[in-house]
Amino acid sequence: MTRLRTWLTAAAFVACIAPPDGAAARSHSADGQASVLSKSVTYQVSPDHTVIMSMSEQAFTAKDASSPLNNATGPCFGEVALKGKSATGDGYCTWTDGEGQAILIAWEVAGTDDKGQLFGKWLLIGGKGKWTSASGGGNWQFAPTDTENRLVNSLTGTIAFK
Repeated sequence: MTRLRTWLTAAAFVACIAPPDGAAARSHSADGQASVLSKSVTYQVSPDHTVIMSMSEQAFTAKDASSPLNNATGPCFGEVALKGKSATGDGYCTWTDGEGQAILIAWEVAGTDDKGQLFGKWLLIGGKGKWTSASGGGNWQFAPTDTENRLVNSLTGTIAFK
């Protein structure tokens, strides 16, 4: 079982057993796009098998400017394996929000689309300050740009704070 599935299962379990404290969670959209500067290293294992040591710097702009994720920036890192038309991998993003507070996000590759672009799931693990009590997740999708080593990472999902 992958790390992300393990975290999702644990989060669901904790949500089911946590005693109600009377505080309602405030939800926010996490929809938006991150400008990505890729610093990844690619290893060609065979003609149809590639392993990528993924490293990038990302700057996120939310569709809703009031989203707590708006203007978050920081590195994302992990590993991706491509074999034939299948893709696997996972990693983390350690972003800092517009107020300087740390955010930890886990990501997992679910596959590639018809154009060969990676897509997957993300999960908010926590962070510092207000992010300590935050939860959420959603989907992500990479898309190329006309500039070398630049991509767009489109995120959809929600985040909530207690």
